[in-house]
Amino acid sequence: MQDEPWRPLFDAVVDRLQLSDPIKIAAWRLYVEQLPALAASQAAINQTPAPSATRDRMKRIMTACNALLEAIQDDTPQGGHLRPVPQLLWGLAAQLTPDDPNSAIIDGQADHALEDAFSGVLMLRAAAELVRDAEADRVASGVGGTRHKAAAGYHMTFDFLLDIYEAISDRPPGTSWDDMSGAASGPLVHFLQLCLQALGYTPTKNALRTAVRRAIKARRTDPNKSAAPQS
Repeated sequence: MQDEPWRPLFDAVVDRLQLSDPIKIAAWRLYVEQLPALAASQAAINQTPAPSATRDRMKRIMTACNALLEAIQDDTPQGGHLRPVPQLLWGLAAQLTPDDPNSAIIDGQADHALEDAFSGVLMLRAAAELVRDAEADRVASGVGGTRHKAAAGYHMTFDFLLDIYEAISDRPPGTSWDDMSGAASGPLVHFLQLCLQALGYTPTKNALRTAVRRAIKARRTDPNKSAAPQS
């Protein structure tokens, strides 16, 4: 393994899960080499604005687009349709052919440029509307309304680690309880704690046990769902 900082985690998991199958060990090596990039990309997800902030910004963009679309059209109907503001058409022509703006108007270049600009504003407004609607997927039910799904990237990392555990151990996810210490235990809990600590997270064993049980329950009802502990 070229990335030496990850060798201790690789060795610790091999030892803790008592991996002996060369195929499983090779698979774990591939997974552990992916973790740095995975953690970086998913940590970036955690920095994305809350859905409410993004929705508000998209609404402002849509409002601005509507105002711009209205402003670049003349109030005088032409054949039942609004027409472009003539001065704006000339301004475009002057940009296209500074030495002879009239030529850009005569040959239609200015008209085409205005149509492209108009279409661009329409596309921008449609894009903002799509983003606004998509943000609905990033909220969850909460007391008195909706709340942001905090640490979405961390949740994704947690669920990915569950999949890795099943792949390299051939064991279903589950936890146990140590009566002596009064803390959660079991190979999965130790595996998750080792990996998450290496990625900079510090969940307790009991928090991991709760999260694993929640994840198992979620997967029974919806395989696409996962539940991870708060870091």
